[in-house]
Amino acid sequence: MTPLTAEDLGLPAKAEAPASPSGESSAADKSAADQSGAGTAKDADGEAKEDTAAKATQTASPGLVSAEPLKDSNVLDRLNVELYDNVNKGWTESIEGNGDLEYRVQLSPDGEVVGFEPLNQAARDYGGELPLAKLKQSGNPSQVAEFKVVFKASDVLEVSPWEGF
Repeated sequence: MTPLTAEDLGLPAKAEAPASPSGESSAADKSAADQSGAGTAKDADGEAKEDTAAKATQTASPGLVSAEPLKDSNVLDRLNVELYDNVNKGWTESIEGNGDLEYRVQLSPDGEVVGFEPLNQAARDYGGELPLAKLKQSGNPSQVAEFKVVFKASDVLEVSPWEGF
């Protein structure tokens, strides 16, 4: 899976990696900067330090919120049905010919969509209307339930818990 870039999401590009003491950034420095967010950052002296935000159980991307995962199977079952019903009601446009569109979707314990991100190139490239953007609410809950939502090219909707049933 190709990681999303800021440009893919219409966001400003992130700052360049800090230069080495000689003033030049090596290819290794740039590569490390591109893969940052994996739990380390550099302090003012360029020394690696632990990134406390990366310690959260849930890692956030620009379209996701950072929160602890909701694990209660009864709540996940209820939210799975609610998400399916809400997305299915709002899905009116056929995606035939675009391939399957796969998304990671986060819900608050109350069932509100608080974050989502495309998982495949077809989803990133799709320019049509899908209900996820309309369902998204602002908020930063302490827990989220995560689901995989697939809009199939055959006009079938699939919704399942991110970590399975």
